[in-house]
Amino acid sequence: MILFEANMKVVRIYDAVKMKQEPSIECSGVINAIEFITERNAIAISLSDLTIRFYEIMNGANRFLRTLHVPST
Repeated sequence: MILFEANMKVVRIYDAVKMKQEPSIECSGVINAIEFITERNAIAISLSDLTIRFYEIMNGANRFLRTLHVPST
């Protein structure tokens, strides 16, 4: 389960089966939206600083994949 709140820079990830919080993801800008990419077991995070950051979500290890700079949010 993924949780983020309005005007926050942190994504909290929970293992729903174990009812345990996994390491959070700290972002450089305010989070606009998050999308889960099933095929890659990853998330895309759209930020207010005009970037989209991609993370692979794997057993508590949130591995950063890449940053994509975009012209607008």
